Amino acid sequence: MSDLETSWLPLEEEPNGIPVEELVDARDAATLAGNPLEAAKYEWRLARTLYQTGQANAALPTLDSVHDRFQALGETLWVARCLALRGVILSELDHHEAAMRSLDEAWLGFLEAGDLLDEASFDFAWGRALAGMGDYTEALRKYVGALDGAIEAHDPQLASTASYAIGETLSLLGRHSEALQFVKGACTGYATLKNSVQAARADRFAAHLLMTIGQRKDAVTHFEAAFEGFLTTACHRDAAETARELGRLLADLGTRHMDPEASRSALENLRAAMNGFRALGMNSSVAGCERDIAETLVDLGAIELDRQHIEAALPHFEAAVYQFASAGQPLSATAAARRLAYALELLDREVNTDAVLHAAFGEAIEDDNAVA
Repeated sequence: MSDLETSWLPLEEEPNGIPVEELVDARDAATLAGNPLEAAKYEWRLARTLYQTGQANAALPTLDSVHDRFQALGETLWVARCLALRGVILSELDHHEAAMRSLDEAWLGFLEAGDLLDEASFDFAWGRALAGMGDYTEALRKYVGALDGAIEAHDPQLASTASYAIGETLSLLGRHSEALQFVKGACTGYATLKNSVQAARADRFAAHLLMTIGQRKDAVTHFEAAFEGFLTTACHRDAAETARELGRLLADLGTRHMDPEASRSALENLRAAMNGFRALGMNSSVAGCERDIAETLVDLGAIELDRQHIEAALPHFEAAVYQFASAGQPLSATAAARRLAYALELLDREVNTDAVLHAAFGEAIEDDNAVA
């Protein structure tokens, strides 16, 4: 079957999907052409797209409308798909009892239709709803069923998505080592499918899990893969956040193992993160990167016994103090000012921390007045 007929999975990403306006036009054109089934399929796609783009409340009435259209056409399988997605949306909106009633009806519809792939997809949807209700043990059972069904139905997209969900749920249950194996499976699956966005997200999650279980060096490779994936798919905020996480990890490894090359790699990633946040106008995150860069330079100075690195850290500390002050974060500004004072002490210089803070907040107020 075509993607239009089978791709109902609620969590499936569609970075190149049909825009809402085009789906509306396609539905209307099919209606005018006297093709009610095709029109209903486009309306179904419209409801799903509204849900995927964070418009759950708008998706529900559209979904209810298309449910009635499929029911009038005697399309049992499509009716079940509508009920399943409706259950997932209702669960996310915290209408759990109504969600489970809808999912129960959907299950009966899938059994009647005897569609193997949709049964697997439904197991996934039910798992999603159960996870939303906090029942992670039962959600895990459904996700495993979805994975088994996807493998049997030869659906690598659903298999990868179910593997990721199993890893996520196992992690929530505190079973991080087991979770890692499934998330790595999702990394491989998404990479094979050339789904770069999902592969990057899975790599980033794998890196987090590796850090949790103490395998910090192994996390570097997954962070690097995630950064490249986000960068090539223009997911700019994800790329910046991943670069910062990678930079902070490398900085820590450099300090722990007295490894100057790790510290230099950390600086490279932290600067990339800072530039990314600056382009996005995320000033508080820019300030955080300035502070991270300064801290890494101070540590590199200690590793190589080179005061020039500490000298290079000073403008970054100063920028962090000012930017935190501008962002209305006095505690972070104060902490950065104290670190600046420490760096100056290492250089046998004195600084009045209060004066630094007073100047920073004064400049911030002046800038605000200038903008006003």
